[in-house]
Amino acid sequence: MRKYLDAYVTHETKNMTKEEWLRARGAGIGGSDASSVLGFSPYRSSISVYLEKVHYVNLAKGLEDKDIYESLDAVNEGSYKMELSKKLEDFVAREFSLITGKKVRNVNGILKNDKYPFALANINKAVVGEKAFLQCKVTNSFNKKEWSKTVPIHYQIQMNHYMAVTGASHCYVAALIGNEELVIHKLERDKEMIDEIKKICEQIINNNITPNYVDYNLIKTQIRLSIVALLFVIF
Repeated sequence: MRKYLDAYVTHETKNMTKEEWLRARGAGIGGSDASSVLGFSPYRSSISVYLEKVHYVNLAKGLEDKDIYESLDAVNEGSYKMELSKKLEDFVAREFSLITGKKVRNVNGILKNDKYPFALANINKAVVGEKAFLQCKVTNSFNKKEWSKTVPIHYQIQMNHYMAVTGASHCYVAALIGNEELVIHKLERDKEMIDEIKKICEQIINNNITPNYVDYNLIKTQIRLSIVALLFVIF
């Protein structure tokens, strides 16, 4: 079994189709999932992560709910902006190497560590000669002020999630801002944050994801009741 630092590769991704990658990713909590679960993601809620994961649990067991599957897959297909960002990752990695003199390489695998059985990691590049990885981001100029100071909190959660899985002591985040500036930050492993991620994600997995069957109609009813109750309190 192929390894990277303290993690092992569960799926080879070099020749994996997008659909296969989404299915494999659905088997655990990824880095971007973690920031959503903790409530810090500007893109997704913890409810959306929950629905996505139970979707893949039921799919793996051959239980079908076609309408919900199709709607979740449509969300996971993402936008052209996301696709373009992924294509620019190699450019960002090359610029990182030119600026820092550090060599990077591909890992081409979904990573897992039995210390964190709920967690999966998809790192962009391994940094050669260091117990570290590189994550590449592409953002617009509106985020320049925040990125110039530090890595946004939802990405800090994602990076620490990946450091937990891989056993990395630190990582680098390189962000291309508005196609005009490359910002590079180094993040050290944050044990306190990792412990919090582990605690909350384990609660999600143990309490919600593992049942043999998930009743989507019950979930939708519970969500509707929660929304109605919230509106009643507000108004």
